[in-house]
Amino acid sequence: DIYDKFKERVVKGREQITDFDKLDEIALGRVWTGEDAIENGLIDEVGGYYDAIELAKAEGGIEGEVEIVEYPKRERKKGLEAKLGLGAEIENLPPELREIFELLEIIPVLESDRAQMIMPGKIEVK
Repeated sequence: DIYDKFKERVVKGREQITDFDKLDEIALGRVWTGEDAIENGLIDEVGGYYDAIELAKAEGGIEGEVEIVEYPKRERKKGLEAKLGLGAEIENLPPELREIFELLEIIPVLESDRAQMIMPGKIEVK
């Protein structure tokens, strides 16, 4: 259902893609480079997180600085870290254990009744 809704929105929002068959010919869940996605009419331009914020501000007629609030909001000392009394010291754990703790934090999200769209990988900015 979620993928069908996504496809409906793509067809409605893209001039080059006029129906589901055309979309399936191009996309069908494939991963594209930014340049190929532009060429196939799947996106308008290539950019990052902050480029998207600036574009949204421009489209909304918003000028100047804005406060970015990310959801879901979560407090730092919740869940497993707090129960184990680790707090900020979790950063001192070996990478393998840190990764397990990070994966365990997603369990409440997965158990919720809301539809989830989760990246099939983990992005780290260093």
